[in-house]
Amino acid sequence: MVQLLNPETNWANPLSRDFERFGLTSYQLIELIHFDKSKILDCIKIAMEDFKLARKKYHQSIPLHFRTTRSIVYNLLCYLQFAAIAKHIKINRKVYGNKFSFYKEVILGFIIAPFKLVKNFFTKKL
Repeated sequence: MVQLLNPETNWANPLSRDFERFGLTSYQLIELIHFDKSKILDCIKIAMEDFKLARKKYHQSIPLHFRTTRSIVYNLLCYLQFAAIAKHIKINRKVYGNKFSFYKEVILGFIIAPFKLVKNFFTKKL
């Protein structure tokens, strides 16, 4: 399987990450994040003959990021869902461990919430 991924997307959950999380091997998976038509065709051509070689040459891991966390925290704060925020933190910590980038996004969610609420209040009133 060859999977084409956009590394700039807000929500990235590539198959390789799920495979890793559930203890499955990903030796039959090639993920591409920087590609063009030529690279895709070359990868598929080599994969049809020697998948192991194609994977070694073309597989690219998508970086782990938490771009949606800030919005999740803000949205949950709007409804005063503090328990849901705690659950979000607990689940992410269990799945990904203690990642500084995750906690940074959580803190930024709390910091920007009041400013975003005021902005939304005035833009919706006008």
